[in-house]
Amino acid sequence: MGTKEELEAWRMRRYDVEKFDSVLEYLPKKGELLDYACNVGTFVRYIREKYPEIKTWGTDISVDELDHAIELDPDSTYFHIDEKIDKKFDILTMMEVVEHLPNTEQYFQEVVRRYLKDGGHLVITTPREVFPQGQHIQIWDYNRLFTFMWYYIGTDNVSFKYHPGDNTMLAYCKVNYKSKFAVDL
Repeated sequence: MGTKEELEAWRMRRYDVEKFDSVLEYLPKKGELLDYACNVGTFVRYIREKYPEIKTWGTDISVDELDHAIELDPDSTYFHIDEKIDKKFDILTMMEVVEHLPNTEQYFQEVVRRYLKDGGHLVITTPREVFPQGQHIQIWDYNRLFTFMWYYIGTDNVSFKYHPGDNTMLAYCKVNYKSKFAVDL
């Protein structure tokens, strides 16, 4: 695939730095962050460079992608999704994940409750599509994402941002597991 520098240059072209900066607007400048389905850790490295006080973690389903992430960023901690570590984080990011999940509600709630502290910061990005494309098996719009976060996470205070360049939505909330809205599956 080339040198580490070539791989990184390719990844930064592929991912929208403007979107990363939008995510940073919602996050505290310290704590511990888990980027769920991190691919090769591009966002993990980006946030660590911007906010060195944040301890960064990443997880992915692909062993090859995790190997690249570790090679590019030995200062962060990476683990395979199947490892299910016993740790809660202050920040959980799920960037372009939910549209790939077949049983979104159950999977999503399990991941958030497993890894995010009560009162933690949750950021989700997903394409805004009219019909599924490529490997995407779920369609998301503002109403579905808001209802989903309200019903399954227990918050009615969701902030949204739209990125027309790559047609993605960003949703942010602080979770409240004790909310009267939160539903257990």
